[in-house]
Amino acid sequence: MQLEEFRLNCMWALEEIGFEHDVLLQRVKCLIILQCKKLRNLASSSVSFSYLRYLEVGNCMMRNLMTTSTAKTLVQLKTMKVSSCPMIVEIVAENVEEKVEEIEFKVLESLELVSLQNLKCFSNVEKCDLKFPLLEKLVVSECPQMTKLSEVQSAPNLEKVHVAAEEKDKWYWEGDLNATLQKHFTDQVSFEYSKYARLIDYPETKGVRHDKPVFPDNFFNCLEKLEFDAACKRDVLIPSHVLLHLKNLKELNVHSSNAVKVIFDIDEIEIKMKRIFFRLEKLTLKNLQNLKCVWKENLEGTVSFPNLQEVVVHGCGSLVTLFSVSLARNLEKLKTLEIQECDKLVEIVEKEDAMETGMTVFVFPCLYHLTFSSMPLLSCFYPGKHHLECPLLYSLHVQYCPKLKLFTSNFDDGENQGVIEAPISPLQQPLFSVEILSSPKLKKLVLNEKIIMLLSDARLPQDLLYKLNHLSLCFGDDNNEKDTLPFDFFHKVPNLEELVVENCFGLKEIFPSQKLQVHDTVLVRLKELFLLQLNELDWVGLEHPWVQPYSEKLELLYLSNCPQVEKIVYFAVSFINLKQLYVKLCEKMEYLFTFTTLKSLVKLESLVVEECESIKEIAKNEDEDDCDEIVFGQLTLIELNCLPSLVSFYSGNATLRCSSLVAVKVTECPNMETFSQGVIKAPTLLGIQTSEDIDVTFNDDLNTTIRRLFHQKDFFNYSKRRILDYYLEMTKVQHKKPAISDNFFGSFKKLEFDAAFNRPLLIPSHVLPYLKNLEELNVHSSDAIQVIFDIDESEVKMKGIVYCLKKLTLKKLSNLKCVWKEYSRGIVSFPNLQEVVVKDCGSLVTLFSSFLAKNLEKLETLRMKRCEKLIEIVGKEDGMEHGTTLMFELPVLSLLCLENMPLLSCFYPKKHHLECPSLKVLFVICCPNLKLFSSDFDDSQKRVIEASISPIQQPLLSVEKVSPKLVALAFNEENIKLMSYAHLPQDLLCKLKFLVVYFEDNNEKGTLPFDFFHKVPNLELLFVHQCFGLKEIFPSQKLQVHDTIFVRLKQLYLQQLNELEWIGLEHPWVQPYCEKT
Repeated sequence: MQLEEFRLNCMWALEEIGFEHDVLLQRVKCLIILQCKKLRNLASSSVSFSYLRYLEVGNCMMRNLMTTSTAKTLVQLKTMKVSSCPMIVEIVAENVEEKVEEIEFKVLESLELVSLQNLKCFSNVEKCDLKFPLLEKLVVSECPQMTKLSEVQSAPNLEKVHVAAEEKDKWYWEGDLNATLQKHFTDQVSFEYSKYARLIDYPETKGVRHDKPVFPDNFFNCLEKLEFDAACKRDVLIPSHVLLHLKNLKELNVHSSNAVKVIFDIDEIEIKMKRIFFRLEKLTLKNLQNLKCVWKENLEGTVSFPNLQEVVVHGCGSLVTLFSVSLARNLEKLKTLEIQECDKLVEIVEKEDAMETGMTVFVFPCLYHLTFSSMPLLSCFYPGKHHLECPLLYSLHVQYCPKLKLFTSNFDDGENQGVIEAPISPLQQPLFSVEILSSPKLKKLVLNEKIIMLLSDARLPQDLLYKLNHLSLCFGDDNNEKDTLPFDFFHKVPNLEELVVENCFGLKEIFPSQKLQVHDTVLVRLKELFLLQLNELDWVGLEHPWVQPYSEKLELLYLSNCPQVEKIVYFAVSFINLKQLYVKLCEKMEYLFTFTTLKSLVKLESLVVEECESIKEIAKNEDEDDCDEIVFGQLTLIELNCLPSLVSFYSGNATLRCSSLVAVKVTECPNMETFSQGVIKAPTLLGIQTSEDIDVTFNDDLNTTIRRLFHQKDFFNYSKRRILDYYLEMTKVQHKKPAISDNFFGSFKKLEFDAAFNRPLLIPSHVLPYLKNLEELNVHSSDAIQVIFDIDESEVKMKGIVYCLKKLTLKKLSNLKCVWKEYSRGIVSFPNLQEVVVKDCGSLVTLFSSFLAKNLEKLETLRMKRCEKLIEIVGKEDGMEHGTTLMFELPVLSLLCLENMPLLSCFYPKKHHLECPSLKVLFVICCPNLKLFSSDFDDSQKRVIEASISPIQQPLLSVEKVSPKLVALAFNEENIKLMSYAHLPQDLLCKLKFLVVYFEDNNEKGTLPFDFFHKVPNLELLFVHQCFGLKEIFPSQKLQVHDTIFVRLKQLYLQQLNELEWIGLEHPWVQPYCEKT
């Protein structure tokens, strides 16, 4: 029996497939794996894929696909495709348990490697011959680090390497495969054919002209989409000499960089640049706090961007203006202009020097959407006399721009005009004439109180707004208290279908209980109602009799940030046409509506309720009648997110018939015990999803599934800060200790706290016992937190508990004083800790208690960095017997990294012995008060090599007991002197492969310590960092050094060597090293 096809798509939580458990799975012919982000490898080395013919992997986070043992079983594989896997370094990795000398892909005809940013080669296994006897098609596209296929390979039928999977005519060849890939790497050939690139900086080039690098004419010829993010450190993003090569670019997205000051640097001296037409269609600039200008020195006629269709600018706080006049007058294809949260923006178009004083006309014949929001200094479109025409404008959204006048009117009434419009200076010409509102194209508009007063004037045409069907009322520009909405104005928009009410200070009700004397045409077509950020709103008023006709026509109701609203309706209301209901951040709301209203929702398609901390049930059964069934014939989606008080969806006994329900999402609802008391009929339901990255769960019916999830507390497994933070807030943990059921947080696996947490004590002693099954704790970016775990001896429940915590991460906690508070011997234990990472905790003085440190038998990784006040890793406890030597054994610790801690002087401040028999990586860098090694050899030179050691400065490790497994090490000059002593065993560092050499002092170094390097004969990677005075790495004269020096060196890193003038790799005696590096 064989399996024809096995496809895995969007399995977010999948960590292992398990081919080794089922022979049938290994007989698959076609295997496709897409968007399985947690999957770390395809299969174990024991798996055989001897039937596999087609393999495709995309958008996964693997570092390699398979081992050599699995690869050699692919005897029938014809096609392999790997794409968009950013972590992958090689396709086939070495199997250390089996030495494979040859792998033959006997029938492989097509191999595609696309968008693999870190791929270096197909396989890096030494002395393993790869054979591709039938390979005819090889695609290597957007793999900028790939330098070779493998060390030894043969592909006799291959004569070209394609750089675009779908375009056969784009290929290159340099005689053999590895030479071709080397050219791909050195000349960055792939950039010539890439359509999309995400860059930190531009690739290096060989040519230079006028002190500027020169790219080949077709270098970015195919590039259509370019992105820069926070990693970009350039102040000028696209210099003029690069801009020349981006003529075909269609999309530019720049975001989250504090370095960028200029986007396009346009230099008129560049002859080539004049009268160039760029194809840029979409420009997006977001969160660029130091951006000063977009187009620098763009003089008339220099360059043109006539194809721009969309310009979006958000959060660019230093930008003062956007376009030049010449550019703004040539944007005939612009459809969308959106500018928000640019605090210093004064004008959209900058007035250029020597401009004529007459009328400047700007015509945007295709402009469809225009949005200006949250820009306190914006005063005009252009700071001169001008006329703005937008004949196709559909949406005009201007809000929170208090200095910008939106409309002016030509009606001749000086008295009224003086009241309605404040005096307008030449620099404050309004954006439009009010007559634009008569445009048949304009459908969506945002108005504030001043504009409503202007448009309410009787002299204006009564049908001015007849075409309008979307209206937003936003009164955030003023603090005048509003008693009611401007119903008298609504008769001017008789075709209104969507109404948004936002930020209306003092408004307590939307529809008052007493019927208003309004025109019959008011709101007769209203279908959608949005109520946003109405802090004083007490009730909506949809239940009032005179409002019923409007309620029955509503198709969408959206409430967000209405903290005083307790119910959507207080009495029964018929929502017979309502299709979408969305409620968010309504703090006092206890339920949405009653049974009678629930029955009317016959057309409801989606229901979303989020972050309403008081909601206990969605529908209350207080007016339940004899009806035994509620029908939701069109309901397809229910989302309940972060509702800490929710007990059930509906507490009544009626049957809920949901014939179309497909998806139910319930996240962070810790008290939800059941969905409904009655029967639920949902034949099309796929299941309940409790997180974005987990598959659905389903057990027979909704009620059974909810109950199982509640008892197992699966809701908690994927929660972050919010649930626990909410309980800590509600119980006021500093003052009283609430009763919590024993299994309350029983299945809590992962927990995260961030900058939103604002109390000094993170996990109080009465909560800690309920987190005994917690495996990961991540706390970061909070200036409030001072204590992580509060351990109280008087807590009976706390004594003797063994916690499951495996990973503890503490980052950017500037006021953290201690991790475990009042930790006494034997109260609690954390023996399962495997990884502890502490970074940027500037107030922390010590990390572990001695009792806890002696019980870390599973600790594998300890990283500490930039903790400026840290003095010791383990603190001394009161009552310890004087002269006692403590033993600390960390049997599985493989990585110890201590960096940039100026006060750190010891592991433990008294006599102690530290053993780390499994240590592989030891990095101690820039910790000047910490002695790394001591030695037991008895010689007077020991006093020269080691500075005098005070009792609290006992060195970290004994040099004779350095782990035989050590493969990576960081050394300063003092350590090198100690390790060079002749009495030490010569093979002490023979297994070392990775060495960091750094010097913390200012003593000038003439050369590297070549006499020491013969002690590390297997060194493969050398990192030289911060070596004061060093001018060359390899001197021109051959050194009298041991023959074993650098014989295996493959990688050389040189960093922060300010005086280095040349490396010296060209010297004859260094050539053997160059050929291997």
